Amino acid sequence: MSGICGIVRLDRDPRGLNEITRMTAAMRHRGPDAIRHWRDEHVALGHCLLRTTEEAEDEAQPLANDDGSVLVVLDGTLWNASELRAELLRSGAHLRSRADSELVLRAYERWGKSFLSHLDGDFALAIYDRPQREVFCARDRIGMRPFHYFASDWGFCFASDPEAIVSLSTVPRRVNESRVADAIVGVLEGYDLTSTFWMNVLRLAPAHSLGFKSGRPRVDRYWAFAARPVLKLKSDADYEEGFRCVMKEAVRRRLRGAKTTGSMLSGGVDSSTVTAFARRLREEAGTGPHPTFSAVGPDPTTCGETRAIYHSAKMDGLDPHFIDYSALGDFKDDMVKLTLNPPTLFDSHMTLIRSVYLLAHRAGMRAILDGVGGDNVLSDGGLVPYLIRSGRLFSAYRESREIMGRPRPEGGRAVFLRSLRMALAPDIVRNVRLKSALQRIDGAERADESFINPEFAQRVNLPERFRQHFLQERQPFRPGSPAYRGSSFLSSIIVVARERYEREASRLQIEPRDPFLDLDVISYCTALPPDAVTRNTWKKAILRRAMKDEIPASVLWKDRRTQLGPQFTETVIAAARPLRTLITENELATASCFVDTDRIRTRLEAVRTDATLSQFELHQLFKILHLSQHVAAMAGK
Repeated sequence: MSGICGIVRLDRDPRGLNEITRMTAAMRHRGPDAIRHWRDEHVALGHCLLRTTEEAEDEAQPLANDDGSVLVVLDGTLWNASELRAELLRSGAHLRSRADSELVLRAYERWGKSFLSHLDGDFALAIYDRPQREVFCARDRIGMRPFHYFASDWGFCFASDPEAIVSLSTVPRRVNESRVADAIVGVLEGYDLTSTFWMNVLRLAPAHSLGFKSGRPRVDRYWAFAARPVLKLKSDADYEEGFRCVMKEAVRRRLRGAKTTGSMLSGGVDSSTVTAFARRLREEAGTGPHPTFSAVGPDPTTCGETRAIYHSAKMDGLDPHFIDYSALGDFKDDMVKLTLNPPTLFDSHMTLIRSVYLLAHRAGMRAILDGVGGDNVLSDGGLVPYLIRSGRLFSAYRESREIMGRPRPEGGRAVFLRSLRMALAPDIVRNVRLKSALQRIDGAERADESFINPEFAQRVNLPERFRQHFLQERQPFRPGSPAYRGSSFLSSIIVVARERYEREASRLQIEPRDPFLDLDVISYCTALPPDAVTRNTWKKAILRRAMKDEIPASVLWKDRRTQLGPQFTETVIAAARPLRTLITENELATASCFVDTDRIRTRLEAVRTDATLSQFELHQLFKILHLSQHVAAMAGK
């Protein structure tokens, strides 16, 4: 995962432009292969390079065109690089290298700002058009790469990491208290796709561009999902073959740089599917075996997740690697260091994921495939209302028994009746009912569980933030439609999840890649009939049927997951020192304006007397430690 940054000074102050080195220094973990700078009298650009493909050997950024009139900095990998290269060559472009950054540069020269429609990849980029005196920036459609920016009277700056922005002497380091509240209660992580923990330091939302010219930043959406009509194929076999075709191609594209590319392999069907395609593709290309990286427990006989991982890892053509929370060995010190200092307050619970990235980093990997987007892309998105509107009432009632991923007769009638109202009510009635329900949301129960200081919660108007968040998450489309299901992959849930994975991976020089979030996979899966996606109470039924000859049945038809994340967190905390000694009076004093310290002392005393804490309480207390650290860091230069 590379890093990009830039400064635009309206006052032409050379001292301000010289601070570009402070920005790249703050992101040096992103640039193990090279850190380079460029500047003129108006603009300074910086790039921290992580090579993840063979073509990246030609990368030398910031990259200028032949006459120096246009420059580009890119953090990203283009999945259509070969197709784009051929298209540019046909149009008469002269390419000097194999680098993706040059493809972006030549595409901008050829098509102007509409060049974004020609890019298919995970990217954050900035282009400095010197004749136009404009810096043009963009973030990929899904949000796989981060982009942060700050605009002021003196000018504009941007960076992959917000820490690089606040390293500048001209950027105020003011804590965004509302975002701190979001982190404390947890569920509000996806409240918006633009704010950060610093006031006026913003994230560029996915599928958006930003132009800065004449002192005015302008943000525009350059792409929106267009739902296809529901597919109507002849048989289940046709749907399954279509899925295999688009998924195989998505994995093939993401095996660029195969020598240092592996997969995150959990006990679920999504990561197993990605891994199964990767091993087959390597077998066809003669580049196997395919490395996999998994977090496991000590006893597969009592842990279904560990058992499923070992079953998947026995597939032919794999080179499996494991990290066991009960035997961290020489991983312990690094895990303690990484876990006690997470990138943001939203990352406290990412212990298992960072253990997998650490394992991959130690094995020399630069890119890791995962299946994070599978739940969203393969959501039936309103199956029961769809079946009701199709006149299949018996099937609708049967599927109504699917509650939280398990068939349960109890509650099925209530789910069916609620779905009946949702399916048959006119849109205006359905929206009025939903709005009325949202008005009753205040998040009081969740806030009380989180140890947040009541006065602080009132100061940031937390009840209104809860209401606004759930109002924004409301789907405006009819349940069961392709548009309804398609909107889920661009929801805040998947965006903030991808941002968390990126933050953890970048610390260990790893580039995360998610084939389920390939545009062709999204287009195909969201056009599937909902009853092809979920059937007989089995979610992702089409994937399970399509992969029956590739993945062990014990993994394909496992109906629930055992979460090992809490065990990894508990083990790392114990390896550091007891939680009650980690959270000292100094930490509590630092965080006292945000959390209820009396309640925290009570729970810490319970820990001291060996009382049992829930997993939620454990994570909340652990987050208090991180809160005090981050608040102290945010308060000073």
